[in-house]
Amino acid sequence: MAQRIWIVQHDESPDNTVRGVFDDELAADRFAKEAQASARPPTVGPWTRCRS
Repeated sequence: MAQRIWIVQHDESPDNTVRGVFDDELAADRFAKEAQASARPPTVGPWTRCRS
């Protein structure tokens, strides 16, 4: 049986830095929103949540 995970990464870092791996979509979404809200421009760009 396959397990779904959600990865939160920083798209505009030099190597798309993974910021967190979650087994719960809501937790990943909450983390991504908190990270984006606390980001200080211009060093931090958009965040995405990827499902694999």
